[in-house]
Amino acid sequence: MSTLSVQDVTDYLGIDFTDDATDNIISRLIATSDAYMKGALGENYPVDDERVKQAQCILISDLYDHRDLSDKVTGATRRVVDSMLLQVRL
Repeated sequence: MSTLSVQDVTDYLGIDFTDDATDNIISRLIATSDAYMKGALGENYPVDDERVKQAQCILISDLYDHRDLSDKVTGATRRVVDSMLLQVRL
């Protein structure tokens, strides 16, 4: 399970004030990033590795910013995350 907290993510996103709806969205995105890391790195991925935490924050930021069904492509962000995960895997 991810060691990221809602506060960690809101700090990363620069969100000063949250309500229940925002906290719920961020909690769901943390769970999604955890599932993504398990799929990319294995069930026992290194949750305390700072590269993994950063990759999770980047992924969460991308998902938060594009949570509507926009046509924006975030290829650069996805390449950065993939590169971090490849480093951890190696």
